[in-house]
Amino acid sequence: MAIGTMKTTTIHQRMSSLIEALGMNAFQFAQALGVTSTQIYNCVNGRNAPSFDLLSKIAITFPTVNLPWLLTGKGAILVSGPEEIKEGINVMEKIKILEDRINELTKQRTSKITPEEALSVLSGAIGKKKG
Repeated sequence: MAIGTMKTTTIHQRMSSLIEALGMNAFQFAQALGVTSTQIYNCVNGRNAPSFDLLSKIAITFPTVNLPWLLTGKGAILVSGPEEIKEGINVMEKIKILEDRINELTKQRTSKITPEEALSVLSGAIGKKKG
């Protein structure tokens, strides 16, 4: 495929492609992850986006899944070497850091964090390491 003609996909489409690449159906994929088939069907059909918990289970259960591809569509579906696996782990670490920070802020407040505040936290935390 020529540069500039790459088809843009949604995370729902990529979830479906991943399941197919693993040689599974949605029910088998759900069983392997220890989640309900409804949760997987909802992700594949576009009803819900995959949760951090689901992404974590995918990373742990299928370490050759290229998480940057799953999240962005860039790269290969599956990785083959330690460097690619390490890159996927780094993405998951960043997601976890962001989730922890949002949870901290939510606990500090009596009301839930607003979407604007969440975006502000996400914008400020991208690229920072937990330390």
